[in-house]
Amino acid sequence: MKVLDMDSVVSRALSERFPREAQARMLDLSSPEVWLRDLRENIDFAFQPIVNINTGACYGVEALLRGYENLGFDKIPDVFDYAHHNGMLYQTEITLKEISIAKFAGLEMGQFVRLFFNIDNRVLDSADYRPGHTSRILEEHGLSLRSICLEISERHEVSSGGNAFKVLERYRKRPYKLALDDFGTGYAGLKVLYDYHPDFIKIDRYFINNIHIDEKKKLFMSNIVSLAHVLGITVVAEGVETEHEFLTCKEIGCDLLQGCFVQRPVMDLNKLNSNYTQIGTLNSRDRRGVGDDRAIIGEQIENIPALDFNMPMGEVFEVFRSNK
Repeated sequence: MKVLDMDSVVSRALSERFPREAQARMLDLSSPEVWLRDLRENIDFAFQPIVNINTGACYGVEALLRGYENLGFDKIPDVFDYAHHNGMLYQTEITLKEISIAKFAGLEMGQFVRLFFNIDNRVLDSADYRPGHTSRILEEHGLSLRSICLEISERHEVSSGGNAFKVLERYRKRPYKLALDDFGTGYAGLKVLYDYHPDFIKIDRYFINNIHIDEKKKLFMSNIVSLAHVLGITVVAEGVETEHEFLTCKEIGCDLLQGCFVQRPVMDLNKLNSNYTQIGTLNSRDRRGVGDDRAIIGEQIENIPALDFNMPMGEVFEVFRSNK
């Protein structure tokens, strides 16, 4: 019977899942301080605007992780998988939050918009979770607790009976806002929408792509938007890239807009605007189109005079006969 060499098994598993630089850290778990220091020295954030779909006014900015390649990772999710594997996910989340909020505090319009910050939903079940870090970081930078919206992905399954829902309850008792990110692509879908009680849902790019020519997507999205509005949830169309996608998202009732159609993520805060005038211009043009349609319809409508409440019945019948 062949005996497995566990060291070789672990090494092979690491080599298949993580890059060489991350493997070296994994095999030396005695120093999480080194990992957190590396995060502070290498990680930065780009910001992408989230705007009012009707006016183009900037409602908030999403913080998007950058610099992870410097740590040897190919994709953003690998950073969080590595931290989770090593029991450092919550510490990692705090450190990244400190970096992003510090940068957001330098945004001139930062007092008037929200920072949308992504949280790996596995952190909600972390045994080392301690409340109060978010409020402390915001206060250190002179920001209101209303300045942040925590985006929770449903990329990983979280048990409904675990610590996650206790954490969410604490968040809901604070002035923070909660957003459900990548809605429609995760494990639980409507169950998560019901359990998390988010203030926002961000519709995944999959459902936005070519929605203007896909009636099935359009119907599906219309119903999701209607359900969200009944529940008092604001809908963000995420990953919008074309004018056609924008107009369709507006038509079905999405509230906020994000994507390269508005602006690509930027590292330089000075490149962000308080208002994206191209959105207002397109809406004005779209309204003119609606007005033209109404004029055409109006030409086909026959104007029938209203009946007076006190009109004698004989006259009423005469009006009916003349307009039958």
